[in-house]
Amino acid sequence: RWVVLYYPNVGAYVVPFDEKQAPHRNQWLMVTGDGTVDSLYWSANGRDLYFLSRRDGHRCLWAYRFDPDGPSVRQEPVAVHHFHHN
Repeated sequence: RWVVLYYPNVGAYVVPFDEKQAPHRNQWLMVTGDGTVDSLYWSANGRDLYFLSRRDGHRCLWAYRFDPDGPSVRQEPVAVHHFHHN
């Protein structure tokens, strides 16, 4: 029910999918408005969007949790794992 729109070096948005009409711009949910995100993957159950980001200065794994019944996203992503050392 969701589609990720990714713009390299700009940011990423999650958009509700509707096969009958394109969603209005105000329905787009911003995942990040900066260029720190470089990979986005849905979880198997479709409720979590995982992504790699350099938002804390290191390339770390983050996640947003989606409510399956409505178009809402957590205000801030959750850090899943920090990769601050090789």
